[in-house]
Amino acid sequence: MALSTKELRKMLKAGCKNLLLPHLADHGFHKALKREDDPTWSPTAIWPYGKLERRRNGYREIIEIQFDKNSYPAIRLSFGKIPEAGIESQSESFVDADFASSANLPIYYDLYSSRYFKRWFKLGLFTPKTKKSMDQLIHQIVRFSDEIILWFDTGKLGKHVRVVDRSTK
Repeated sequence: MALSTKELRKMLKAGCKNLLLPHLADHGFHKALKREDDPTWSPTAIWPYGKLERRRNGYREIIEIQFDKNSYPAIRLSFGKIPEAGIESQSESFVDADFASSANLPIYYDLYSSRYFKRWFKLGLFTPKTKKSMDQLIHQIVRFSDEIILWFDTGKLGKHVRVVDRSTK
């Protein structure tokens, strides 16, 4: 039986909470604490898990799970390294490491479902909108998230990782 968009999004959120977050926690990532004075904290509908981070070698390695802003059941993962001392953002203003996100970095990375296109993780147009299809998608996200860990651990880009370079050269 086909599920509604609302039901699929609920399943995707639950799958991320129950499978992806524990998988990333096994690699040392945890939810960064929200600071009450954080002006950059994003709406929980788009980033329901906030920023995940682990601290190593003077950096905060961060992962952000971004849900589609129009409530469609789709996500992408952005990630990068923020120096513990903070960073100068693109707008030339200093951003404390507690407040910084991948969008503040001159170079960060996105994990997509396709090795050739910037395609968010979502069910395909002709994919049945069923629990089984959504379970397969969630397991794909967990498998592909290992490419994020690979980059943090070795610097090697996986097949589904895209570099976002906003630096001024």
